[in-house]
Amino acid sequence: MIILGVILMVAGVVSLIVGASMNNSLEAQLSSLFGGGGVNPGTPWIIIGIIAAIVGLVLLVIGIMKKKKG
Repeated sequence: MIILGVILMVAGVVSLIVGASMNNSLEAQLSSLFGGGGVNPGTPWIIIGIIAAIVGLVLLVIGIMKKKKG
């Protein structure tokens, strides 16, 4: 579970980088998404990256806690 968590976190970061590079910057993307409601081409990559990183972090924490108990 620890390995899967690390893989998902790395994939999430890579996805965020790809999305930000497609939109020139993460800040510009977030401001257009929340401010004007417009969506740039990298938005799906940014959303996937955030979700993957969060799920990866949760799996990593759970795996570490299980390892300490067992």
